[in-house]
Amino acid sequence: MNVTTQRLEGSKALLTITVPQAEVAKAYDSAWKAIAAKVSIPGFRKGKAPRKLVENRVGIHAIQDEAFDIITRKVYPEALKQAGVEPVSHPSVDIEKMSEDDELVFKVTVTVKPDVELGQYKDISVDKQVREITDADIEDALQKLRERKAEMVVVEDAELKEGDFAVIDFAGTIDGVPFSGGEGKGYPLEVGSGSFIPGFEDQLIGAKTGEERLIKVAFPDDYFARELAGKEAEFKVTVQDIKRKELPEATDEFISENSSFKTLQEWKEDARDKLQKAAEQQAQQEYENNIIKAAVENASVDVPEIMVQNRVTEMLQDVAHNLQQRGLKFEEYLKYMGKSLEELRDSYKDGALADLKAELVMDAVAKKEALEVEAVELQKELELMAEQYKQPIDDIKKALVKTGNITMVNLAILRRKAARLILGKKSDDN
Repeated sequence: MNVTTQRLEGSKALLTITVPQAEVAKAYDSAWKAIAAKVSIPGFRKGKAPRKLVENRVGIHAIQDEAFDIITRKVYPEALKQAGVEPVSHPSVDIEKMSEDDELVFKVTVTVKPDVELGQYKDISVDKQVREITDADIEDALQKLRERKAEMVVVEDAELKEGDFAVIDFAGTIDGVPFSGGEGKGYPLEVGSGSFIPGFEDQLIGAKTGEERLIKVAFPDDYFARELAGKEAEFKVTVQDIKRKELPEATDEFISENSSFKTLQEWKEDARDKLQKAAEQQAQQEYENNIIKAAVENASVDVPEIMVQNRVTEMLQDVAHNLQQRGLKFEEYLKYMGKSLEELRDSYKDGALADLKAELVMDAVAKKEALEVEAVELQKELELMAEQYKQPIDDIKKALVKTGNITMVNLAILRRKAARLILGKKSDDN
C-alpha cells in the first residue's frame, strides 16, 4: 500500500491511497464468497453457488462495494498511521480507480486533530492572592449557624416584610381566564426570594394575616412557559399566616449544644482557622488555574468546528443522561430553559471550545516533553475507577479494553501529567 498526504486548510488532510492489485483480487474473492453465504439461489445451498450465478443475482457493484469495505477496514487505519494524522470526523471517500484486475486508488478527505503551536508553558508567573479572613466573615458564619438552628414561628398582627414566610392562597387569571399553574393553596412563599414573577412578592409587603390583595404583574418576555411570556396577569391572594425566623441567641450555651466547643470564643477561633485554610486552598486553586489558563492562552491552535460541535453533542448527552437519572425529560428541560435545541447548543459552544483548546495544549505539551503513562499510574487509575463503580478491577480493565476506552484513560493521565509539569510539580505531588 502506498499513501500520499496533502494538508489542506481548516485542519483537513487529503490522503491518496493505492492498494496493489493482488490485495484487490483477494478482497473480491472474499467479497463474493461472503455474499454467496447470504443469498439464496435455486438449486444450490447458501455459499455453494458458482461465482457467476452470484454476480448475476446481486450485481457486480454489490461485490465491488463489499470488496471495498473489506479493503478499507484494513488499510484505512494503516493509512492514517502512515500519514501521521488523527481524524476527528468521518471521512469523505472518492474512488478513482477500482477493478479486480487492477490496483485500487481512492482519496480520503478528513478533518484531523489540529497542530498546536506552543508558547511559554514553563515558569509562568501569576499573582497569588489569599483573602484575609475578617471579623465580619466570622460573624457571617455565626449568623448562618444561627439561621440553621432557627425556628419558624407564626407572628400575630404583623405586617409582611422581606425575609418573612407568607402562607398564601392564590388564583391567577389572564384576561379573566384562569391558566395552568396559576393557582395554589397553602403555598409557603419567602418574601424577597424572587421565586415568583417579578413584582409579585413586592406587592405583598405590608400585608397582614387574613388580608386579601389583588396583585397585577406581567410575565417576563423570556419566561420559560412560552404561552405565558410577556402576558399581563392578575392574582387574587389571601395571606393565611405570616411566619418569621426566630434565631437563637449566640451564647456559650448555644455553642456547646450545637458544636464540639464549650464557648463562643473557642468556636470563633476555630471558625477563623478553618475559613483561613479554605481561603488559602481557594487561592492556590485559582493560582494553578490561572497558570494553566496562561499556558493555553500562550499557545496558538485553530480548533475545527466539527470538534466543537461533537463536544457540544457530548455535553448535551450528559445533560440528557443526568435528567433521565432524575426522572426528567430533555424536552421538559428545554421548555423550562425557554430555549430551542439550537439555542441551547449555541450556549454550550464557548465552553466546549475552551475545553478542547486546553486539552489540545496538554496533548502538545505531553508530546513535546515525551511524557508516558507508567504501569503504576494506570494501575492506580483503574483502582480508583473500581472503587468508584464498586466493580472488580479486572472487570473494569476488560471492559475498557473491549470498548477501546482504555486509550481515553491513558490520555487523561497524560493530560494531568502535562498540567503538573506546567505547574512545576513532581509526578507524585498533589
